[in-house]
Amino acid sequence: MHPVIKILLLLLAALMTVWGGWSQWLLALSLTVIGFTFVKEADVKKALRMMARLRWLLLSIIIIYLWFTPGTPLLPDFPGWSPSYEGVLMGLHRAAILLLLVLAVSLLLQSTPLASIIAALLWLLRPFALLGLPHERLAVRLALTMEAVDELQRMTSTPPPVTKGLHQRIRMATTRMVDLFGKVTQHAHSLPCRSIEVPLLKAPGLLQWLMLLALSGVFLIL
Repeated sequence: MHPVIKILLLLLAALMTVWGGWSQWLLALSLTVIGFTFVKEADVKKALRMMARLRWLLLSIIIIYLWFTPGTPLLPDFPGWSPSYEGVLMGLHRAAILLLLVLAVSLLLQSTPLASIIAALLWLLRPFALLGLPHERLAVRLALTMEAVDELQRMTSTPPPVTKGLHQRIRMATTRMVDLFGKVTQHAHSLPCRSIEVPLLKAPGLLQWLMLLALSGVFLIL
């Protein structure tokens, strides 16, 4: 599949799952799972590890939606302490969306060379060159940012220590953010410079454009 179509499919899945419901999410998940059947087993395990590292973030999202979303309490006898039914649905939906997007980005990275991703982004961002914007630098930075996601997740995979009191939690969160920024900066400076030969991409074929339009129509109908 053409790299441009892959990126557009990723954007389509992201938009439709965020704006849509569970039916759009299931369709996007099905397409992502089908895509993983064409990659190596090691790449599938890498994607699963990326998902596992998000467990604390996912748990935080679910908890926030559980108790901070107004609606029908799950425990009517304790309305002041009970999570809401609407909060359960919204929390699970948001967590599912995040998992799906991580899977989709991982599939794109595992199935497409970095040079091809940069070339596809250059092709998509070419209209911005008419406005005088540095679309080449933007394309390279976007591609390198996606490539660095896995390394950043490894840096944040350790759960924070348990602390009591709001002041201590804020202090701990601030310390972790400062430490993470220092690690990321040090890691960036330690990386050697490398050259990337970016191929010149032709426009995607008509059949692939029609496939993209058909999937867009299915997302809108659901």
